[in-house]
Amino acid sequence: MLGQARSLFVFAFALLFLSACQMMTPTPVVMEVTREVPVTVEVPKEVEVVVTATPEPMMAYEPREVMARAGEGQDTSTVQAFLPETLHIRAGDTVTWKLVGDDLHTVSLAGDEAMPIIVLPIDGADPSKGVMFNPAVAFPSRMPGAPVESHDGHTFGNSGILSHDPAGPDAPPNDSFSATFTTPGTYKVYCLFHPWMVATVIVHENTYADVPDQAAIDAQADAELAAYQAQIELARQQGSQPVSMPAADGSTIWFVRAGNLNALTGDFHAQVYEFLPKELTIKAGDTVVWTSAEFHAVTFDDAPPAPEAVIPQPVEGSPPLLVLNPEVFAPMRPSAIYDPAQYFNSGDIGPLAVNGLSWALTFSEPGTYTYLCGFHHEMGMEGAIVVEPKG
Repeated sequence: MLGQARSLFVFAFALLFLSACQMMTPTPVVMEVTREVPVTVEVPKEVEVVVTATPEPMMAYEPREVMARAGEGQDTSTVQAFLPETLHIRAGDTVTWKLVGDDLHTVSLAGDEAMPIIVLPIDGADPSKGVMFNPAVAFPSRMPGAPVESHDGHTFGNSGILSHDPAGPDAPPNDSFSATFTTPGTYKVYCLFHPWMVATVIVHENTYADVPDQAAIDAQADAELAAYQAQIELARQQGSQPVSMPAADGSTIWFVRAGNLNALTGDFHAQVYEFLPKELTIKAGDTVVWTSAEFHAVTFDDAPPAPEAVIPQPVEGSPPLLVLNPEVFAPMRPSAIYDPAQYFNSGDIGPLAVNGLSWALTFSEPGTYTYLCGFHHEMGMEGAIVVEPKG
């Protein structure tokens, strides 16, 4: 029994000891410890961000027609210019040039080939048959009723000779020319009769917004016209006073301007189609020398009316040949002294004329002798020489 009790005691003591040990075990404490640790991070110095976006397409403008002028002036005042001289339009726009003045012009667009020459022989094998206007110059490249021509700089386009007169029986006058410019770029427009008469057409993309409207185009044309008209008045004033010099035989040599331009500028765009002075009084035995500013003739016609400068010669199935009348274009001076019973004519005279710049005639008999320009008399280019008795 005693042994059994001891065993139980030992067992009980062991249990008690284990319980005491559990009670004496310390409760764990959790502590937060902070420590500075150096860390190195490499950061890019510059980061380029590229954002690619698809732009919305720009809206194209509707094609339009704009009006411009081919020449200006009235009667003996002539402006040989396209107005305005520079046009800004969009691709697809149409420009219509309208003949405004009384002078003759062409509206000609250059192509890849050379521009046509103005005059051709009627018969290349026989020059004695005379000369004519080149049909490529005289007649339009677009026949009546055909669609408006498109121009991209590669094909020659031409109005033909623009005139206020009807082109034929029951036909309207050929007094305008239209062209549609299809491709962006810069284009030149020429008058084949007046080489200084040049316009520039600048064609922008059809999405370009900043092009002038018709009101702005007209305002620019009016401003350019006013400047040329001022030059015309100066040219008229500069030629109004007679100019003379003594001759070796005691007579006087007088000088008359056949047409005039502003001597201060030498600008061919603005001209006076007048004989200056229009009426000149001289003495019997004096000589008159006419000097042409551009392209004129001095014609004393003993049997009015004056001959036509161009004679149409019919051709079956084709446009007529426009033959240059030698009575107007060629010089005729039966003698150095004027005879009112005969026909006297200088032919074309001027800086570019084949007959030279000047022409002279001596007057021996008193009287009043009227004359005209064989090319521009319908515009009013006429004059008179009043010869008084010598003494």
